[in-house]
Amino acid sequence: MRITLFDGQAAWRGGHGVKPIRKPIDGVCLVPEFKDLFDCLSGWRSAKESKPAV
Repeated sequence: MRITLFDGQAAWRGGHGVKPIRKPIDGVCLVPEFKDLFDCLSGWRSAKESKPAV
C-alpha cells in the first residue's frame, strides 16, 4: 500500500488487522484502537506545521 502513494502522502490504517504490526511503517499511521487516533492526529498536525508552505 505505501509504495503506491506519492511522496508527501500518508496512509492511516486501523482496526484489529493492524494490532499484530510491531514495526513502524514509514508514512503509515497505525490506529489499532480508537484512542490511538488522537496520537496520529497530533503527529500529523505537528508534521504539517513543521513543513514550509509551498
